[in-house]
Amino acid sequence: MEAYGGNIQADDVLMETLEFSKFAVRRARTQICILQNKLYEVQIRYQRAKRAGLQQFQYVLEQRLTIIEDTLSMYTAYAEKKANYICSIENWLDRIELNSRLNELEINEAGHECNHESLFMGEFRF
Repeated sequence: MEAYGGNIQADDVLMETLEFSKFAVRRARTQICILQNKLYEVQIRYQRAKRAGLQQFQYVLEQRLTIIEDTLSMYTAYAEKKANYICSIENWLDRIELNSRLNELEINEAGHECNHESLFMGEFRF
């Protein structure tokens, strides 16, 4: 494949995409951990406000809980999507590697004719 004025192999592009996707998943997991901690903190504050009967704070904290839960589910869905994408890229890379090995074997077999009779034509000294 020729693009950007130079030779770029498909496996190189897939490797770059794989590395970027792994980076994206790591970042998403970091954000998920942060959001889970934030969710826990806001839940505690909400429960305290509810026990104290502070309805104004309850309403505000309910809104925050909803926003954090929705954002958390968004990051979780994104991380799952990227993880599936990583699996498919790794499968493609495995297929490319397998195909290149098969091509090498075909080239080696075609370029090297092995005549089994020539193995026995020499003189044997015992």
